[in-house]
Amino acid sequence: MKRVLFAMLAGLFVLGAAGLMPVLSQDMGGDEACAGEECGGETTEAQKGSQDPNGVLKKMLGRWDMNFSLYMEPGKDPIKMKFVMKNEWALDEQFIKADYDMKEGPIPHKGIEYFSYNEATEEYEEIRLTSMSGSQIVYKGKYDADKKTLELKASYSGKWQGNKYTATSREVYVWKDDDHFTCTVYTKYDDMPGLEEEVKEVEISATRMK
Repeated sequence: MKRVLFAMLAGLFVLGAAGLMPVLSQDMGGDEACAGEECGGETTEAQKGSQDPNGVLKKMLGRWDMNFSLYMEPGKDPIKMKFVMKNEWALDEQFIKADYDMKEGPIPHKGIEYFSYNEATEEYEEIRLTSMSGSQIVYKGKYDADKKTLELKASYSGKWQGNKYTATSREVYVWKDDDHFTCTVYTKYDDMPGLEEEVKEVEISATRMK
């Protein structure tokens, strides 16, 4: 029963991060701060557009038919659902904003995800938000250009039907071509007896809508 409950929650969280970069300001002296041409210097423009060297974010753009399989218990057939995910640029094309409305399945809900490339760490990042919880799940990972595979990992805490838990999740995105990809999610629950081993909980097959 615990595997069923926690697999359901983790699986529905997976639809599918971005590092939030604070804007730093500095007092240049005096009663009022000044910058750029007002201080006699040059105006520095903010960086626009993602620095993603692999074009992964561009591949994510558009509307996608999502075939979603949720594995509730090992050895049993998954619950299958369908929905549409819409991905578009946000914040001067630094982020991909993905949103969906899952109306089928055991827990209907809405979700928003932000994907980005962090040029400082050279990693891809994802933030997942859903209407089921006020928590934010942050994934980070690398892209393997040879295998056309993006692997993201996250550790997070949650609460389900009064039970608190800590989970470690791994998402593996594989692109067949620019119009097709799969996402497989593996999860383990670090402090739940019997649930410590990583198992496949979600498998998504995505096709670009023409």
